[in-house]
Amino acid sequence: MAKWYFEDNRNQAQIAHQLRVSPATVSRMLAESRRRGVVRVVVNSGNTNFAMDMEHRIEAAFDLEEAIVCDPQPETPPDVMVGDAAAEVLVRSLEDRSVVGLSWGMSVAAVVQQISSGDYPQDIMVVPLSGGIGSVRQDIVGNTLVIELARKLDGQGVTIDAPAIVQRASTRDELMQEPTVQRVLGLANKATVALVGIGSLSEMATWKALGYMTDELQAGLGQAGVVGDIGCRFFDINGNKVPNDFDARTIAMDLSDLKAIPRVIGVAWGVQKASAIVGALRSGIVNVLVTDRLTAEAILRVAQMPET
Repeated sequence: MAKWYFEDNRNQAQIAHQLRVSPATVSRMLAESRRRGVVRVVVNSGNTNFAMDMEHRIEAAFDLEEAIVCDPQPETPPDVMVGDAAAEVLVRSLEDRSVVGLSWGMSVAAVVQQISSGDYPQDIMVVPLSGGIGSVRQDIVGNTLVIELARKLDGQGVTIDAPAIVQRASTRDELMQEPTVQRVLGLANKATVALVGIGSLSEMATWKALGYMTDELQAGLGQAGVVGDIGCRFFDINGNKVPNDFDARTIAMDLSDLKAIPRVIGVAWGVQKASAIVGALRSGIVNVLVTDRLTAEAILRVAQMPET
């Protein structure tokens, strides 16, 4: 199979058809061939070797299963480049009857956009990890992404008909008793793989546009040590959950529940997110990271700073 791909230039779809398996299976087999040394890819590019070195350094620094660092390409925007790489990682993480948890945001949307319809493992279920975030940006809303990814994977998408953040804790408590909400979050707790974006405190424009965040609240989170969030749950530079005004009003998986998911793929880029990514990696929740080289360099710089 490796010979067909690397020497005969057959694509993964052709190999999958020949072997009567899915393209996802072919992708996983090729990745395993490289890990075992059956295939050794040598690229005459100093930048690529440098990116691979950073992958190994990030994996070692945060005890990750895998880190993918994409080299910047002038003709390819970061969302397309990183989104495509993360899509490949997600696809080869799937097995028959996988339950895929999905957060929301532009990073996750970039990954879903890069996935093509094809022959994937059977009986995939896609579930949101939090409630909805309003209607200002339907293209990055969790429910929208869940349905789109399920369609491409020829699986089943389950949506949650509740907002991620409500005005009062009592409202949140009432909604959490609704059977439909309990069912969806119960399915999310059974996720075998999750795809999450990593938000930074410095980029709360979407939250503000949706009316969830004020300048005062953003400043208060910063003073409390918040550096970022995953699925509407906030953490500090060491990956610890930070108590905040949102928690009691949030309908979403808790950070401890996210940590129980066997494979959590974090996708994020932008040097302004470096501290948030470091916090996410130190939390132990994200065990696979996909980013670009400039961001990876910033992550390593931040990781060398003394912990607080």
